[in-house]
Amino acid sequence: MVEIAWGADIHGDDALWTWTDVTGDLRDEPAMSIEYGRADEASTTQPASCTMTLDNRAANYSLGGASPNWPNVKKNVPLRVRIDPNGVGFQTVFQGNVTGFTPAWDSITGRIPVVDVLANGSLRRLLQGFEVERSAPRRFYTQRVNIPPIVYYALDEGPLASSAKATVGTGEAFIDPVFLSTSGDATLKYFGQGKLAPWLPEGLSLNKFAILKAPVPATPKTTEWWFLDLLVSFAEGDPVDGLFSSVSSLEGGESGWGARMDAFHKEVTVIGYVPGAGPVDLATASTSVLFDGDVHHVRFWVHQTAPGGTPTVNIDMWVDDTFVTGGYIASQTIRHPDGIILFATENAARYFGHLGFWNNISWAPFGGDPAYYTLGAVGETAIDRIERLCLENAIPLTVIGDTGNTDDTSLMGPQSKDGLVPLLRQCETVEQGVLFDGLTNGLTYVCRATRENAVASLTIDVGGKELFPPFGPTHDDARVVNKATASRAYGGEYTHEDVTGPQGTAVIGTYDTSITVHGTELGRIEDYAGWLVNLGTVEGYRFPTVTVNLSATPHLAAQVLALRPGSRIDLINVDQVFTTLGTSTISLFVEGVQMSLNPHQWLVTFQCSPFDPWRVIVLAATTGDTDPNLCHLQTDGARTTTTVAVNATSFAVETTAGPVWTTAADDFPFHILVGGVKVRVTGITGAASPQTFTTDPMPIAVPIHSQVEVWQPPVLRL
Repeated sequence: MVEIAWGADIHGDDALWTWTDVTGDLRDEPAMSIEYGRADEASTTQPASCTMTLDNRAANYSLGGASPNWPNVKKNVPLRVRIDPNGVGFQTVFQGNVTGFTPAWDSITGRIPVVDVLANGSLRRLLQGFEVERSAPRRFYTQRVNIPPIVYYALDEGPLASSAKATVGTGEAFIDPVFLSTSGDATLKYFGQGKLAPWLPEGLSLNKFAILKAPVPATPKTTEWWFLDLLVSFAEGDPVDGLFSSVSSLEGGESGWGARMDAFHKEVTVIGYVPGAGPVDLATASTSVLFDGDVHHVRFWVHQTAPGGTPTVNIDMWVDDTFVTGGYIASQTIRHPDGIILFATENAARYFGHLGFWNNISWAPFGGDPAYYTLGAVGETAIDRIERLCLENAIPLTVIGDTGNTDDTSLMGPQSKDGLVPLLRQCETVEQGVLFDGLTNGLTYVCRATRENAVASLTIDVGGKELFPPFGPTHDDARVVNKATASRAYGGEYTHEDVTGPQGTAVIGTYDTSITVHGTELGRIEDYAGWLVNLGTVEGYRFPTVTVNLSATPHLAAQVLALRPGSRIDLINVDQVFTTLGTSTISLFVEGVQMSLNPHQWLVTFQCSPFDPWRVIVLAATTGDTDPNLCHLQTDGARTTTTVAVNATSFAVETTAGPVWTTAADDFPFHILVGGVKVRVTGITGAASPQTFTTDPMPIAVPIHSQVEVWQPPVLRL
């Protein structure tokens, strides 16, 4: 069934869309084609696509008023394709948006007006054009918070700027020219010079008595409290102080508050303005964390209380969501500020950015959210970051395989200032999952945990003629990686090399690659380098594509439609047709799907990668554990002591390096390779080398000194 949601709000809930069945206009030739996922495990997914030809004799798909569907025949109108494979219910095989209705003539007579329809998944629209870079704090203030601040100044203008317009609210912050003139620095540029952090745009740099004034819009309601949030970076040992201050001229009278940052003495002091007495130090606290040269989130909270009936203004200071110091002014009433002043003294370079002002009308977010997200959400899981980014950008997201256990995913480093799709790809790289489109009105993410030790979602009986040609092995070096360098964004690098293995650099030469990981843990980059080598040193043949003809094997249709990138498929009884491959079962991962269908034939081709490197170690239960991925330890070297005859069920094995093989009865059975031949071992006896192996009958004879090793030894998970 082909359906179009004419007039749908593409930014709204697709559950509210009205779908029109247009299957009756679908032409048999050319066949409908659907593609989604990626070409192989080494690439990224491309936008899903669907092409078809529709009969247009009624002008249903024409532009302009002649179409009965005018004015809704336009780009990005939703389209979906659903199939009911077994009479139980329809399943979606594609959902996306029409990129174009292109007029043409039918391919058979050349006389019937048709339209060639191209539809794509969400990724196509997201990848169009050039997205303006937005840092983590900018995304937080403009997209994440439910109620925006009264005013927010990003202060990340370029170095030629002379002022900064408010990103949220109204106002324009500027460097006070009077102070610049008196200090002799009237020509200095302060914007685009503040190096807050490598993952943030350069902000505002102040020194030599420079002053920034940032207006705060008035609000109609009496203020009961307010917050000032901002990011700062002070280098240790900088001379004396920097001050934040808010001066009020509203409601009559004069009041203010502020804080002195003394990097030399590593102290912070909150300051209040007392009428008739001027500014007064209210409280001082020692703190080293603010002056380490790193970026920090600072919050000032000014709020009204009335202990014993006496109105009191309280001034508290927080750094990275931790209370530092606070004081109060008795017999005072809180006032709404009309501006924020930032300044630095002498030659002390102070770096500022992302100034947000909240009050009881705008309701600043409490808790750790502002500090956590404006500093880049360090330590956020990759899955949580994907979900948050999609939520912030109103992109529907389906997550498959989120266990909720942080041990099953990976932690992210600080969120960079890249565009949305690069940020999502960074999560995909760190988590080693798969992000794709084309099956929902948005994106789908398959978590790494679902790929590790996955069970087969589809079994294709090759001997039972369920496989469609062409099919065959590929033996090449297209995906070989035996040396990998992993770099952590913003610092750290590690190279892992397989030198002596069957695919090692000393054996077949060097095949190297690199990866940049936006993770939080420096030590983890060793794991990523090793993981790439694990993926790239799989022995044996590659099977890049597998095709089934569902017109001939309709009993497989329901299973096929349930597959998605990251699903495992098994080909069984392979040796009944391909006798020279030396195996009866081939396990593969689906990386991408191609579908071609018309009334006469329904072909589905899977782009595949090996499943074997995703067999990760499972620790055995005390007794009776038969998990196929149990950790069976092997020696550093073992070989047969004699020629092993065909149909032999026992033979001697000597250990040339490392400990001898296990003899514990509960460790059996498991499979080994003897001279490259897979055989099941049912027991081993002998406390010292050589040991006697009891096995199933050997399928072929192997010579003396044939290598003995565990078959498909699982690896440590990433």
